[in-house]
Amino acid sequence: MEIRINDEVIDFTLEQEKALGEVVDGIQEWLALNGFTMTGIRRDSSVLELGSRLEWQNDPVAEIASLEISALHPTDLALDKLTAVIQYLDLIRQDGDPVSPVIADLLKGVDDVSQMIDDVVVSQESGSVTFGAQFGKLAGGTGIIEGDISTDGFDNFLAFVSELIVVLHSRMRELSDPAAELRSIAPKLRETLDGISRVALLLQTGKDSEAMRQLVKFLEIVQKLLRLVHYIGEQALLDLGIFRIDGAPMVDFAGRLNESLRELSGAMETGDTILIGDLLEYEIAPKLSQFVIALENSGVI
Repeated sequence: MEIRINDEVIDFTLEQEKALGEVVDGIQEWLALNGFTMTGIRRDSSVLELGSRLEWQNDPVAEIASLEISALHPTDLALDKLTAVIQYLDLIRQDGDPVSPVIADLLKGVDDVSQMIDDVVVSQESGSVTFGAQFGKLAGGTGIIEGDISTDGFDNFLAFVSELIVVLHSRMRELSDPAAELRSIAPKLRETLDGISRVALLLQTGKDSEAMRQLVKFLEIVQKLLRLVHYIGEQALLDLGIFRIDGAPMVDFAGRLNESLRELSGAMETGDTILIGDLLEYEIAPKLSQFVIALENSGVI
């Protein structure tokens, strides 16, 4: 039996596998070890549904001439989902008519689309409202599914759709070329470091509202930095394991920085300005500075 993965013939030696399901299990395990996910199977001239495994898993291997496997890297899967969601949202935005049958038909898929959104735009903060959940809630607020249309609800929904499209396009750029995206935000990273002292000063002088606005921007850019570094490592664009910061591998150090950011988010929620100032000055600023210097020394930025 000839086995192909993404049109490439592989050397797969059958040992004691007698049934197709056993072969597929072995291939799935090998793909997973290499960071890939199986997305499709074709046996000879027939397409097999992954969700209907019971129908074919016991088919004898001896009766199969060829097996073609489609597989995607998590990055490709995420890009496919992002593309599909953006196309879906664009249809809603372009129509823009709350009484349109097209809109009503599109909103029947809200639950599935909400899940896809949350699959590719993961919330950085535990307990926060996800983009997918917010999308679903605002879609429900239009009243279109129930036939009781709310004009204000639809306007709010349409505004969120436009904002979400911008966010998703940004995530596509991050996934498609994280190194280029990281270089593009390098000036903002340096500005962020310089701005930490300004935020602390705002807190000390009682200008809490302005400080919080600056902190939100700060968290956005640093979380973007951490995502990009993760994508660079995941896509093997750079061996991050060879870089050490404060005696720890870059990936581990990024995790410690992320923990400090989570603690900062918690302090922001409770309005603990003293803790916010301490975290910025003694935890986050030194770590972020070391992180940026390590990226500069690695040639990434």
